[in-house]
Amino acid sequence: MSFKSNSLVTIAAAVICSVIAVALIDTKASHQDAAQNSNAAFDRVMSTHTIRCSYVPYAPANIVDPNTKAMTGVLHDVAEEMGKVLDLKVKWVEESTWGTFIETVRGGRADAFCGAAFGFAAELKNAELVGPVYYSGITVWTRANDHRFDGGLAALNQKGVTITGEDGSVASQLAAALAPNAKLLALPQNAPYSMKMDNVAQGKADATFVESYVGEDYLAHNPGTIRNVTTGAPVAVYPNVFIVNKGEFKLQSMLQGAMNILHNNGTIERIMKKYEIYPHTLLRVRRPYEE
Repeated sequence: MSFKSNSLVTIAAAVICSVIAVALIDTKASHQDAAQNSNAAFDRVMSTHTIRCSYVPYAPANIVDPNTKAMTGVLHDVAEEMGKVLDLKVKWVEESTWGTFIETVRGGRADAFCGAAFGFAAELKNAELVGPVYYSGITVWTRANDHRFDGGLAALNQKGVTITGEDGSVASQLAAALAPNAKLLALPQNAPYSMKMDNVAQGKADATFVESYVGEDYLAHNPGTIRNVTTGAPVAVYPNVFIVNKGEFKLQSMLQGAMNILHNNGTIERIMKKYEIYPHTLLRVRRPYEE
């Protein structure tokens, strides 16, 4: 091989090495940028000494007084106590909806959603979970004088039965899974929770799936209209969790640690007893040392 050929090979090799080196540097830099960006909310919390929370009004988790706008509720109080554990201020920055609450953390408008997320697919794909604070048992509710479904869920799975629930909600998901032969009377995603129970009470639907607490609360304000036909264990159980943006592991870890402290020192239990108007409707998280 000639000197000229050797020179060309050397130059080509040098160029290739340079390209690879630049690519590696760029890749490393992009990974570092991604790691830094994924902790943006944590860094913001630590620099401002404030956790910005979004929420959806929903008893007993996040209760908003319609007149004074004062906030209370299980998850509201737990978030405030987590702030005390961490020596951070909690600021309630945005009232959201079930259709938009994930975007409050993805868009950086809030550092955490401090409301009753259930850990559905959308949250698992787009957020990190913190919790659970407690569990919600889902039960079946029908008209007070309707005894067709007392024998079990099989009676729901009939073509002549109508089940009502909001689009994408627990009710519509369970209807599809447990009673696919029944008709679904769908409601808008952000319809008031009372609407599906109104549908049952007024005969527009035969049954609905709803959290035990919500059903009992409706019955307390509308005596003799509906009843819980679920016997034994709930038909499904969902965790009530906070969420932070996907990849925010530092923030997730810090908040989870604070929540664990509140579980183990009895604070969460005291808060739950304060708001559990209807006994045995809020399911507890078993602590690690309990059998």
